[in-house]
Amino acid sequence: MHTVDDETHSFFRILVLKEFSIKDFRCCLEDARELFDKMPEKGCLSNEFSFGILVRGYCRFGLANKGLELLGEMRSSGIFPNKVVYNTLISSFYKEGKTGDVEKLVERMREDGVRDVHN
Repeated sequence: MHTVDDETHSFFRILVLKEFSIKDFRCCLEDARELFDKMPEKGCLSNEFSFGILVRGYCRFGLANKGLELLGEMRSSGIFPNKVVYNTLISSFYKEGKTGDVEKLVERMREDGVRDVHN
């Protein structure tokens, strides 16, 4: 069983708390990204949850393309996005009127074996 030391646990809590403050402070996105990038140094491995926090933060501010970049980073890291990550991106692109991107994301989601409500 993997144990997490107090410093690592505190670091992850800060990352999560930063996500909740994103709704009020756009500048926190940069801070959250910086913390995210430092996670491996603190013994925290990225997962779909940590990637999802950043994707959601970017999407809240109409930066779906940044979220899409994270999707690429996620896949490059060997971490496959879950339904929540895909739905966050799909919803954001839809709100921005980018239906072509929505269709591509739905197709990619299906290719990754993530079930949507229609299949």
